[in-house]
Amino acid sequence: MDVLLNSDWPDFATPIAYADDLAVIVESDLRSQLKIRLTQVINKITDWATRNKVSVSETKTKLMINKSPPRTHHRDLDIRIYGSRNALVKTQKYLAILLDSKLQFESHASYSAKKIWQITMGLRNLAARKYEQTCNKSLEAIYYGAIVPILTYGSRVWSDRLHTFKNQRQYLSAQAPFNRIFAKCYASVSKKAAAVLAGHLPMDIEIQTRH
Repeated sequence: MDVLLNSDWPDFATPIAYADDLAVIVESDLRSQLKIRLTQVINKITDWATRNKVSVSETKTKLMINKSPPRTHHRDLDIRIYGSRNALVKTQKYLAILLDSKLQFESHASYSAKKIWQITMGLRNLAARKYEQTCNKSLEAIYYGAIVPILTYGSRVWSDRLHTFKNQRQYLSAQAPFNRIFAKCYASVSKKAAAVLAGHLPMDIEIQTRH
């Protein structure tokens, strides 16, 4: 993979890879030019794979258009790999970060919040059974060992989108159940007030302080 990454790429293509996961950003201002450039990049990758006796997964290879003008469709953008048409998607997970075509990261915020809710309920019940009570010490370990790392994962990529109402609401809502348990307060207490009473930073501020 290093040989492929360090090879000569066109000025419009930026390869990014981790282990065997490869992503290539292709820039183009013209739709007529985009297909040519995408095909050129795919041919470069498949040619390298053939020479090294490996193959590119047709089912895992996805195409996503970022920041296209409104009301622009891409139904006629027929890009193929090994003869199979690439799936055009609006969201794509890469290295556990859910990217969307507008780079708003609302899908990632929703995904993280849902994951935290499931983990919160499961770990809370486990702590109650194992320690006979949901003591603050065990909850603190869960909060800093699981909740915070998941909610802040990859935040250097998407933290500049925390100013949007939808993203703030998702992260604060994911944090709120733990804060209310710590503070022993009613569910009617606001998310940010519960964070202050629990001695935690509101999650949007927690994320911002890391950068």
